[in-house]
Amino acid sequence: MVVGPGGSDIYTTSFDVAAVSRLSRRPDGALPLESCLSDDGNFGCASTPGAVLEGAAGLALDPEGKDLYVASLSSGSLTQLRRRKDGSLRFAGCVAGLGANGCKKLPVDSLLGASGVAVSSDGKLVVVASQAGTVTSFKRNAKSGKVKFKSCFGDDGKGGCDAPKADSIDQATSVVLKGNDVYVASQGSDSLTRMALGDRGKLEWVSCVAPKVRKCGKVPAGALDGAYAVALRGKNLYVGASQSGALSMFKLPRK
Repeated sequence: MVVGPGGSDIYTTSFDVAAVSRLSRRPDGALPLESCLSDDGNFGCASTPGAVLEGAAGLALDPEGKDLYVASLSSGSLTQLRRRKDGSLRFAGCVAGLGANGCKKLPVDSLLGASGVAVSSDGKLVVVASQAGTVTSFKRNAKSGKVKFKSCFGDDGKGGCDAPKADSIDQATSVVLKGNDVYVASQGSDSLTRMALGDRGKLEWVSCVAPKVRKCGKVPAGALDGAYAVALRGKNLYVGASQSGALSMFKLPRK
């Protein structure tokens, strides 16, 4: 879920029905459904041109509120939805590893199981975490909102990506950005990984923490067991772990 500019619009994904919905927020807190987009126009929604929202999972809005990006796990795609002045959405394009469903083809197959997505604070970069064990960076055109592949890491070189220094991004599920820093929670490796974005948007490996992954810093066994969701608040990073039911807090590193 993401909140639009001014807090009047709320956008949610629907994993099972391949849809993105827009709710308006009334003064009394009520959230009526205003509009939606779905594959095949199901449930009375506006239709996408292909099956690009199957397993719609992650959402991210650019800083200016122009574009909403959707990471879809089953479609293996990143979809751009342009936001109109009234808050409604229209399909503006998508990218996928094999050019599936009419999306623009990527030079690598790194979006299989796309689960989490984040946009940098300057709106110039987009990063996607995928359950296949990959993390992918894109340069974003601020005017059109279109994205261009820049780099990726993949466990054991999956998808044609660079292999990381530690096997800590198995089933990567969620990602947040803080400046040039990228933080990824990974369910399969029970880990939190830190990467950095170079000047041209290329991902660089920094470090990781996990109970049992070689070359990662150690944390208590239950802290990241099934690490699933990651959130940033000020100088603190919070990770929810699905298997242990734990919520862990990490202090961001000093510059």
